[in-house]
Amino acid sequence: MIYWIFAGLTLVFLVVFGVQDLLNKQTVSDTIHHLGYPWYFCYLLGAGKLLAAVALSYPKTRILREWAYAGVTFELISSFASHSFVGDAWSVRVAPLIVLAIVAVARHYDPHRAGSLDKSRLSLSPDSK
Repeated sequence: MIYWIFAGLTLVFLVVFGVQDLLNKQTVSDTIHHLGYPWYFCYLLGAGKLLAAVALSYPKTRILREWAYAGVTFELISSFASHSFVGDAWSVRVAPLIVLAIVAVARHYDPHRAGSLDKSRLSLSPDSK
């Protein structure tokens, strides 16, 4: 149950903000400009978020899921750093870290990720090889 709540929140974040980035909404372009990135950077971020949402939505993509989690983590840490470097308010700086915590919980409880163990194949008996 915990996984579904946090995975749902993660997917909502990725889809909503990915679409906003791709549509180059005024607030997005203002923020990108404020942070000192080129105008086309929002398209890269939007495409990455939507691709991550697709990878996380399909349970049979274990390796792609790990790449998606890694990419989202990198994007959120970079967002925190970028807002910190330009001296934005703490509320703006901390927002990506809150989303990162939600993503981390989703990854931790993700039953489909590459690091998950198949407990049905584990055995403590010495003769099982």
